[in-house]
Amino acid sequence: MIPEVAGDKVIFGDLVFPFIPAFPMHLPSSLPVLLMLLLAIVFPSHAAHHEDKPDTAQACRFTVGVQETLDPIFFVETMGPTMARLRKALPGCAIKSKLLPTSDFDKVTQSREIDILMSDSGLFAYGEKRWGARELAVRQSPRTTDPSKAVSAAIIVRQDRSDIETLSDLKGRKVAAVDDSSFDGWLITQALISREGHDPDTFWGEKTFTHYREPGVAELVLYGEADAGILPACKLESLMMQHAYRKNAFRVINLQPAEFLSCARSAPLYPDVVIASLPHVSSSLLKLLTLELMSQPVSHDGYAWTIAADFKGVDELYKTLKLGPYSYLRTFNWQIFWERYMIWVLAGMFLIFLMLVHIVRVNRLVDLRTRQLRDSLEKQITLEHEARESRHRMAQIERAGIVSQMSSMLAHEVLQPITSLINFSTGLRIYLSRKFGDDPIVVHTSNVIVEESQRVSDIVERVRFYAKGRTSERDEISVREIVDAAVRTFSHSTTAENVTIDVDIPDSLHVWVNRLEMELVVYNLLKNGASAMKDCETKHIAIHAQTDGPNVRLCVRDFGPVIDDRTFEQLCSPVISMKSDGLGLGLTLCRGIVELHSGGLFYERAKTGLTAIVVIPAALAEGGPAKNTQGKKS
Repeated sequence: MIPEVAGDKVIFGDLVFPFIPAFPMHLPSSLPVLLMLLLAIVFPSHAAHHEDKPDTAQACRFTVGVQETLDPIFFVETMGPTMARLRKALPGCAIKSKLLPTSDFDKVTQSREIDILMSDSGLFAYGEKRWGARELAVRQSPRTTDPSKAVSAAIIVRQDRSDIETLSDLKGRKVAAVDDSSFDGWLITQALISREGHDPDTFWGEKTFTHYREPGVAELVLYGEADAGILPACKLESLMMQHAYRKNAFRVINLQPAEFLSCARSAPLYPDVVIASLPHVSSSLLKLLTLELMSQPVSHDGYAWTIAADFKGVDELYKTLKLGPYSYLRTFNWQIFWERYMIWVLAGMFLIFLMLVHIVRVNRLVDLRTRQLRDSLEKQITLEHEARESRHRMAQIERAGIVSQMSSMLAHEVLQPITSLINFSTGLRIYLSRKFGDDPIVVHTSNVIVEESQRVSDIVERVRFYAKGRTSERDEISVREIVDAAVRTFSHSTTAENVTIDVDIPDSLHVWVNRLEMELVVYNLLKNGASAMKDCETKHIAIHAQTDGPNVRLCVRDFGPVIDDRTFEQLCSPVISMKSDGLGLGLTLCRGIVELHSGGLFYERAKTGLTAIVVIPAALAEGGPAKNTQGKKS
């Protein structure tokens, strides 16, 4: 059975009670009325609706879950009249109500034991995030102009407490409040303390909660049992009107401007009590409930149902206190974290995966571009090296050309004095022979002078042939004769001092060459070998020759120091000398002479010393050189 308000009476079945506009919580005589009202809400009777058809009741059935920590006056002034009007407006609906503690709402919403929620805005804000609750209406207070700014908290102290002036002065003090889950009182104050930079969990000293029992919060503060009391905003004004308190018995700490709400308060403003629906409620029922709530008249004390759109402050309050939907912030739990942020975690993992793919791709591109750049640089370095070598070779060729021109000029100028020397030597020998007779010593000396001068003349003539591009005359000559002549000439030079030469060449080897030119080749090789061994205690040169297919292979080996790579490479370069006083013409001329005879000049390194290899086509039995099939080495 639900009580109904009629004028200044409350009708409860056959009983009639006087209607008390402001419920005097301190009077024990009011408790029976309150208990009967609560029993009527928790155990509603449907006797008044016995005429409803069962099938109609079955077609419309819903349960309203009511938060038990709401102010008892709300049950009298708003809850009771609202439920009575809903039953009257919806006679075909079976409407039940359940009074529930705040902690039970998670369970009853999941099991769908309730369909409609009637709670403070704090529980609604939690339910909006947690259960998907949707606002139907919010209570409009006559003391405010904005339903989103209707409730707050007032922190009261005795007027004579000069030691408490600011919020910070309350740290460690005794405090009294109605309930630790009351939104429009305790929770709002705790959020205020947190915003001021204090820890709300440790801010207060001793805490006392009355749970709507006597003595009340104001009495505890007045009698000194508590240093401060926390009341819903406007509750102090109601108490001052109902009790014989002196006008200035209390004062409000952290007093806020009288904006939107015409009551003293200490904290920001939030929406009042909310009626909300859960997601499983049908749209047709929601339409009926919304129309009925919005059409209900303003109560005699000025309260009405309306719409409030701004619940952001409530959400921030719960986040600040780490309560409700933000309770996971107090104690970290991986399961709760996963359930709450699974989508974001998966999205983050996917983004990280994409980032890793991007990094791998970029690294591969960087590696590819680096390899390409490295190859390009290596090619550029190679080209630069080849260009530098080409420029160096051109410079050597130019130098060789200049030396060749100078040699031609020198040969032209030297030839005439040498001819004169030969003529004077011959004339001197004839003169001495006529005057003193044929003296053997004079004759031999004169012949040697003539022979050596003729040899010099022949060398000069060869130089002139090179300069003019002519081909020298060639004959079939024994390799042994060429080597013996070169060794004999070398033995007269200062370089041949202390040098022993071993010759192992068969007499049967013949080549088709110019004798003087080949003697020059062998002579230069002997001189270079002796120069390489100038610092050696034992100076030894080995010469041997053998057939190599259609060619004759002549080897001149010295036993000097090991040749390094750079020196070995320079042996093949024109106009570069390994000797400080050389012009680099010796080996260059040797190579040129050998190549003009369709041969080649090569070098081989050994553990000690160097072997110069001259490959010349052998002379055929019918005369003339054989065709050279020996490849040339660089």
